[in-house]
Amino acid sequence: MKKSITVVLTLIITLTVFSPVRSCAVAITEIPEVGGATAVVLETKTGKIVYNKYMDTPMEPASTTKIMTALLALENLDLKKEITIDSEVPYTEGSRIYLVEGEVITVENLLYAMMTESANDCAVALAKAVAGSADKFALMMNKKAKEIGAENTHFVNPNGLHVDGHYSTAHDLALIAREAMKNAKFREIVTTYKWTVPATNKQPERYLYNTNRMLYDSKHKVTVRGQNIPCKYKGTTGIKTGYTSHAGGCLVAGAARDADEWIAVSLKSTEKGRFADCISLLDFAFSHYKTVKLKDKNKPIGEIEISKSKKGDYAVFPKENVYGVFERNKKAKTVRTRIVMKKGLEAPIKKGTQVGEIRVFEGKEQTGAVALTVNEDVNESRLAKLGIDMSPWKFVMSIIVILVTIFFLFILYRTHKINQKKKRIRKERERERRRRRSEDDWPYVR
Repeated sequence: MKKSITVVLTLIITLTVFSPVRSCAVAITEIPEVGGATAVVLETKTGKIVYNKYMDTPMEPASTTKIMTALLALENLDLKKEITIDSEVPYTEGSRIYLVEGEVITVENLLYAMMTESANDCAVALAKAVAGSADKFALMMNKKAKEIGAENTHFVNPNGLHVDGHYSTAHDLALIAREAMKNAKFREIVTTYKWTVPATNKQPERYLYNTNRMLYDSKHKVTVRGQNIPCKYKGTTGIKTGYTSHAGGCLVAGAARDADEWIAVSLKSTEKGRFADCISLLDFAFSHYKTVKLKDKNKPIGEIEISKSKKGDYAVFPKENVYGVFERNKKAKTVRTRIVMKKGLEAPIKKGTQVGEIRVFEGKEQTGAVALTVNEDVNESRLAKLGIDMSPWKFVMSIIVILVTIFFLFILYRTHKINQKKKRIRKERERERRRRRSEDDWPYVR
């Protein structure tokens, strides 16, 4: 019995001293603390996801819906275009800047109002300006979502107000935000803290403030990893808040530091919890991962043969910079690239045409791909235009062969002529010798 107790005590002491709980505790504290029902953090250049919590579960996105609305408005409307507000827009519910019927306001001011004050009436006004109606605009939203790769999204309205069948996921919203952040004007709008709408024909000046506390709020604090810290976050690049009683607190937040840029999403959280969630997600990404440029879009990575062209071989360039995401405590060799070129290309080919791709692998898994293009127009050679299918180097080689052949034929011809001349000279000499011998013998002839 005593021996058993001794063994048990020894095991307890051993486990206490050498227990992996310490390392487990470290690992647990490194995992982001997320109160939202679903979440994700995604690297913007590569799309790599380093953490997710039920990221593909459909949820109500609330006003984060307006990311898509802003993207489509920027793609389809002139910022200086003036919109006349109709009789329906002023009756939009929820957050708004109280547009009135007959008010004339620019697309730019509607966008800033929608993305700072989260104005639902501005979202409807933009939707109507793009598609003629909110319902038709929703169809455009869903089409664009599919093009981006947001497969688990279905929009019914342009502002995110509660309605059956309007949903998205943390993953899809991150993809939509990533696409939107490629637009310089979108970036400018979502990082704006204060915006002034000039007086219109119906209303005086209006001052608007961004609802994203991560841009500016050093006063209000949230709890992250047991510490109370300000909402304001270093390097914040936007993007959009959302809240309804059905959706809870939602936030799509971006941040950039040096070459690293991340997008974090938290859905079905609380009003303050959404900020704590995204701060925790972004802290995790910045502290554990780094983004490295693997290939420069301005530097050629090889050549490709294009038949019927003037030069034959042409330099190929990545369409955009190629990046890899590395864990900070691991060697860079975990990420590699592979170049794949198209076969059988023929001129003419326009500048920017894809002629292959460069694939990025992490271990055996492909994590991304970037198109390879030619940075000049590839025109047909004169021979190709004449119907002679021959690349320039083959043509040159053919010319060389022909010239060498002509040279040897010429040598043979010259040799033949020289030999003939020598024979003729020998014959003439022989005749001359005979003639002289005849002359010498003549006096003795009787």
